[in-house]
Amino acid sequence: MEGHQHSFSSQYLRAASSGSTGTTLSGGGTLQVANNSAMGVGDLSVSGIGGTLQAGVSGLTVGNNIASDQPCGGRHGNGLTLNGVISGAALSKTGNGTVTLNGNNTYSGNTTLNAGVLSISSSANVGSASTIIMNGGDLLGKWHFCTANTSHRVVGRKRRNQRPH
Repeated sequence: MEGHQHSFSSQYLRAASSGSTGTTLSGGGTLQVANNSAMGVGDLSVSGIGGTLQAGVSGLTVGNNIASDQPCGGRHGNGLTLNGVISGAALSKTGNGTVTLNGNNTYSGNTTLNAGVLSISSSANVGSASTIIMNGGDLLGKWHFCTANTSHRVVGRKRRNQRPH
């Protein structure tokens, strides 16, 4: 399977893919991934408002880069680790699970946390936006990022958990 094209309705990817052309999610649909290699080695391209990446199993780690032309998000009841670079517009996280951002992300919009846990270890994980908006959930980050970072601002009423570095 070289790549996946998806429009509007949900798509569920279970099996590993050796494809290198990437995956396209268009029209604001949901892509549920249940295998670390389900999208192959290519990038995930998200176009249209409301595109959503969802973990289909707990403990999923995805290394693909993600590019979005509109604000995109993740709805996660399962844990999801994103190791690739996220570029483009804003990022939004919903659902009760934990999303860990490990990439040196370059998206330019705000990071919005609506539910669950968003785990970061450096300011590079939340793109170039200046604000992390907390409408719900918890932000888990290293102590020095959550308390002393001057390039990012955290707004909202929810708890910020800190790990010693």
